[in-house]
Amino acid sequence: MFLSTSPYLGAFALILVYISCVLWKIGQRERGLPPGPPTVPLLGNIHLLPKAEEMHFKFLEWSRKYGEIVSLKIGTGTMIILSSPTAIKQIVDKQGWTASSRPANYLAELATEKFFILFAPDTAPFRNLRKTVAWFFSPQHSASRVPIQEAESTIWKATLAG
Repeated sequence: MFLSTSPYLGAFALILVYISCVLWKIGQRERGLPPGPPTVPLLGNIHLLPKAEEMHFKFLEWSRKYGEIVSLKIGTGTMIILSSPTAIKQIVDKQGWTASSRPANYLAELATEKFFILFAPDTAPFRNLRKTVAWFFSPQHSASRVPIQEAESTIWKATLAG
């Protein structure tokens, strides 16, 4: 009886060891990431995050302890905190568009039918859209619409006056 179940028991033990190794790695900081607070398996650093009102104080504390670029593990995700203009410039110069992409946001995609510029991934169509929006709202282009806005506001005031 024991001999007939031992292969199953061995396979079960191997699967159990594999699953525990995978779960142990969740929340650990990958090689090559900037330093950050120590992580806990499965959670990463999520247990260290304070309330939203106090978060900037914690980020400041970590930047003083670990440097201008700090990495946090939030479950399986990674968050990078840049705490100075030089750190931001360093990342933008080295990483460029790779660092500017945003993670997928299911609710934003669902609500906007995958067409929401704030949560858009870094793809060629959305790069062109962001460039067009930046041009449209630029100070030079906005100044060209001032006479139209003044005329419309005059009409609106006259309508309200009766």
